[in-house]
Amino acid sequence: VKAVIEAHKELPELTFDIYGSGGEDSLLREIIANHQAEDYIQLKGHAELSQIYSQYEVYLTASTSEGFGLTLMEATGAGLAMVGFDLRYGNPSFIKDGFNGYLVSFEDKSDQERVEEIAHILLKMTSQDLSSYQEASYHLASSYLEENILDLWREFFSNESSISFQE
Repeated sequence: VKAVIEAHKELPELTFDIYGSGGEDSLLREIIANHQAEDYIQLKGHAELSQIYSQYEVYLTASTSEGFGLTLMEATGAGLAMVGFDLRYGNPSFIKDGFNGYLVSFEDKSDQERVEEIAHILLKMTSQDLSSYQEASYHLASSYLEENILDLWREFFSNESSISFQE
């Protein structure tokens, strides 16, 4: 939220919608209110996102606790450019830095440095043609198509006889 507020100073047409809810809702509402950002930052609550992703160009996640990240996979499958923290799990599976978006270093940075980096990335992305990012997201998501997953399972089970288990 703070990064969007910062980027909005240079890009007044920037908007940010947040879906879902969690323990930080009241803090987010407070930050939004304190910066008079209600016109361009909206808390949307829970929604069926499959039809919503197509309304956006960029998926921004500031989560530090995603495991696999179903929403990351869905956003990638919708062809969105992606921005998120470079963590040991989740984001790096779906965000390939410089190809379909950007990974923001999390460790060894202050909150303010992270805010500034995300704001910079958002401004950079809005001045670029995002079609190459979108195509890269579609390509990455194709690995998770049902037929590709089924092929992996078929290959796994066809090689089952070569797997040995020791007691």
